[in-house]
Amino acid sequence: MFNYTVRSLDVRNNVIYMTLARGSNSAKIDFLPGQYAALGYYRPNGQPTRLRTFSITSSPDNVFLEFAIRIIGDFTHGLAQLHVGDGIFLQGPFGNFVIDPSIDRPAVMIAGGIGITPFMSILRTPAVMNTDIQLTLLYGCRTIADAPFYEELVQLTKHYPNLHLSVFVADSSEMSADPSIIQGMLSAQHIKQIVAHNADATFLLCGPDAMMAMSYDTLYAENISADSIVSESFSHSSKLTIGSGYNLQKLTYALSGALLILAVTGVSYLDLSRYISSNAAAAPTSLTNTNQPAPSNNYSQASNDESLQQQPARTYQQSYQQPVTSVS
Repeated sequence: MFNYTVRSLDVRNNVIYMTLARGSNSAKIDFLPGQYAALGYYRPNGQPTRLRTFSITSSPDNVFLEFAIRIIGDFTHGLAQLHVGDGIFLQGPFGNFVIDPSIDRPAVMIAGGIGITPFMSILRTPAVMNTDIQLTLLYGCRTIADAPFYEELVQLTKHYPNLHLSVFVADSSEMSADPSIIQGMLSAQHIKQIVAHNADATFLLCGPDAMMAMSYDTLYAENISADSIVSESFSHSSKLTIGSGYNLQKLTYALSGALLILAVTGVSYLDLSRYISSNAAAAPTSLTNTNQPAPSNNYSQASNDESLQQQPARTYQQSYQQPVTSVS
């Protein structure tokens, strides 16, 4: 567990922009750009909240930890009421939503609404941006006001010529002279146009369910392999999920259930094996030489099956990877 305090907190357009400073007696949480952390806070009565997961928006090089969180539900409403100096406790980091400049060449980032948050950590990291990797960001929002970090993104494109930005504004009444703004929703046709020039890219997706489904369907239809698609999605409960919509709690329950079934199956086979062996020993000799294979201990075989162990989905060069602090 890491202990931080609120250094600044601002609420704009229903989004909390929060900066945290490390507590005097706490270790620093080390993370890769694009990862997320689980955080909680203390309610006015002193009771700690449950942990909720949110993408980190700051660069790992920043001494402070930054988040941008859409206000949805009791947890985030309470979070918005915190003051400078209030305590925050964190666990993490989590996730593999990370660009490796040595592998992900080029990279296409597709974001919707508050789904821009993990990309901000990536785009703010010099270790990623000061390379010749070509980055394309497609960012969908309802209005410019609903697009967190829009102005900063425009400035980043001026500083990094390898970053190409397109912002899709669904509200057709908004007009802008900015060439990066495209009127209308982000559509399958837009993604197809990008794929036509970036078929060998890594595609990173983060946003609402409908946008994610449309992006997946389009990429698959354009013969982009699943290995080239990395995603994070946000559920309506503001809990960040990983992979294809599985959050940490669901994965934990699923793995626990699978292990319990394997354990029960293994014990059953073991008991059956002992039963057959004991009865075979007591049976007449003419019945013992039946050439039937001995029952195997399926539980021990399954326990050593690598397919049951969680394998890292993506690997990174040691020179790029930041040390990940273990949670105590």
